[in-house]
Amino acid sequence: MHKINLCVNTQTPLVRFKLNYDEMLEKYGFLLEPLDLKSLIENEDYQFSPGGVAGMVFSMLQKLMVDEFISSAKWVSLNPNAPPEVYYEGIHIYNVQLPNVYVRLYANFKETIWKEVHGLGGTDFRIEEYEAYATYNWLCAQKMLELLPSVDLFWVHDFQQLQVGSMIGPAAPVVFRWHIPFKLDTASPRLREFIMRNVESYDAVIVSTKRDLEGLIHAGYRGKAYQIYPYIDPE
Repeated sequence: MHKINLCVNTQTPLVRFKLNYDEMLEKYGFLLEPLDLKSLIENEDYQFSPGGVAGMVFSMLQKLMVDEFISSAKWVSLNPNAPPEVYYEGIHIYNVQLPNVYVRLYANFKETIWKEVHGLGGTDFRIEEYEAYATYNWLCAQKMLELLPSVDLFWVHDFQQLQVGSMIGPAAPVVFRWHIPFKLDTASPRLREFIMRNVESYDAVIVSTKRDLEGLIHAGYRGKAYQIYPYIDPE
């Protein structure tokens, strides 16, 4: 079987650092790049993100490596104050830095998406909030494009990175995993169109439940779609 080179993209990082890069450099005197996580002290220098999407993705990457389905694993995520590159358990991690001026604006826009999808009412957003969201998506896509041609497939996770697929464009195949309920009936027409336009840019879409798959099709999606239940322990 031909093994593939896989790159995943999540908002939440696998590892959060308690010390910034300069503080670690002062502490250790010298740091390799990529920084080997095993050379640091857990709960003193860093801690793992608890559960959620990051935990699920890490478990799956471990399983794919053990089964020799993938030959290399890369991971791009948002991680302020983290070293640019980190290595852990066979995974090469690339940390994206979103400028501080965009952080709150980005959070506001993604929360607008979350609220509308969950039927908690529409919220008007400001142009600068959308700009921050698009900037973050581009920073992820830019880093992922830099990794070509050493990546065969990109695997993007959840609505925070909705635009990454269209930004990667024809450069490489991209699969999108939507983790929250896919129910756009209560979303505003404007946001519904935004979501569907971006979802259509992916080569395939994965949702968690049959109800989500029905919601995706009901919203007008006509591409490749799959339903896979969430997993933490692949066994």
